[in-house]
Amino acid sequence: MAMKMTLPRETTDMKTFLALVLSFCFCATAVAGVFDVMEMPFDQLARDFNAKKTNQVEMKINDKKLKATRYESDKDSGDIIGFYQYQAEQKKYTILHNDGLDKMASFFINSGRKAPVYDYDYVFYIDDRKNGYLIAAENDPDKSEVVKVEIDGISNMDKFKGYEDGLAHFPGAKKVLSIEMLSSGRTVNFSNFYKANYSGNAMDDFYRSFFKREGWKVLYEKEEKDSASYVVEKGTRQYLLNIYSSGGEQWLTIIG
Repeated sequence: MAMKMTLPRETTDMKTFLALVLSFCFCATAVAGVFDVMEMPFDQLARDFNAKKTNQVEMKINDKKLKATRYESDKDSGDIIGFYQYQAEQKKYTILHNDGLDKMASFFINSGRKAPVYDYDYVFYIDDRKNGYLIAAENDPDKSEVVKVEIDGISNMDKFKGYEDGLAHFPGAKKVLSIEMLSSGRTVNFSNFYKANYSGNAMDDFYRSFFKREGWKVLYEKEEKDSASYVVEKGTRQYLLNIYSSGGEQWLTIIG
């Protein structure tokens, strides 16, 4: 149950942002349950590449909506990626390639699979409205499995309210990332990340006292050298908390 992440100082950098999305998805959804079946509307992939929409997931990251849609197509994956690459170049959109984007493409291509796929291509671009698009496709000679990820307004990711987890928090702790899994527009799971410029065990001591004072039942706990993990419950709420130290800072992750 323990989960330890070392987060960088800034969450507005594109590589950092996407790596954090990937980390949350692996921990909170365990890969297999990421996509929900949706009906197929008429869209560009369906029109140009005979693609059939098979399923879809919706998320919010720092109040910005993210939608990922999976397709199957009988067209070549290289032609699909090349088409979107060409469109982005013609419209002079910002095109990005980095390790964080590659890992995100891998995550969405491999979601729900029993055997991992390593042979895939992707393109990521930001349009003139500051929306981000990732199109990733498996290189398969028989068919193409394609995932299209749309991120609304990826700029100003540091100005947000995020999901309200309802806990009192360590003095000076700042929420730096909030991720929500949605179903029909409603939050069904979330993960919040907090940072405090403090060292030692103060944050751990704070939450131990908070659980006892506010009547939270501790179902599970594990302590290591620089981290502590708890599963706590109160009423219908059950949360996983991970507290850890890194470089003179203390971090808290809450998943519920």
